Amino acid sequence: MTTSVPTTRPPGKGWLPWINSYGIDRPEPYDYAEVETWREGWTVPHLGVPGDNPEMNAVGLYWRPAGPALTEQEKVRRALELLLRRT
Repeated sequence: MTTSVPTTRPPGKGWLPWINSYGIDRPEPYDYAEVETWREGWTVPHLGVPGDNPEMNAVGLYWRPAGPALTEQEKVRRALELLLRRT
């Protein structure tokens, strides 16, 4: 059933806020190959790569792991790839 009333809680369990999750002893979105994202008002979550979501658009965004955790080498490779893409 579809409704015009926006949802205010992500569906299911395991959701973390995209912002304010750094520096706390819990996983970060960039630790995973893929994540599910959900924003207040969305009717369904979206599947994607963490680097596809710019930080400036993270207010009210929630995430949960949807793929395998990345190795430290893969995290560094992806960070460098993003940095080089922005220059």
